[in-house]
Amino acid sequence: MIFTSYAGDPIKAGFAQTFARPGGNTTGNVMNAVGGEETLTQKRMGLFKELVPALKRLGFIGTATSLLAVAELNALRSVAGHFGFETTHHPIQAVDDIEGAIAASNKDGVDALYVSGEPLLYNNMARALPLIMASRKPTVGTYPDWGVQAC
Repeated sequence: MIFTSYAGDPIKAGFAQTFARPGGNTTGNVMNAVGGEETLTQKRMGLFKELVPALKRLGFIGTATSLLAVAELNALRSVAGHFGFETTHHPIQAVDDIEGAIAASNKDGVDALYVSGEPLLYNNMARALPLIMASRKPTVGTYPDWGVQAC
């Protein structure tokens, strides 16, 4: 079985045993469009922790009301202890709130940012990405576009 942009959790669906060792004849590209699956979050954050080994505080930028953002935040909090970091939510209600969320993350001593894949941010990526990049913090999220490295 070859996945091409599968937007669910292949482990939860029973297609694979783990991401590290899927087993059987499975391979391909899994796009986590939802972002709230714990297994994909664990894999994503494991890779991110390799890139940012000193990560102790992760700032989550996303709304407090979107079901997607809530699912992502819950998944992050469930894997945070395994990787030795804590997650702080910096809620936004509109794209205009990103600068304030980044300022709050700086005040909170956040080492890196996780950007929600929710529609508000994704649909305004052209506007949001420069603001996020200006934070100069390593960044991760459900979409590859959110992965920026501080220069």
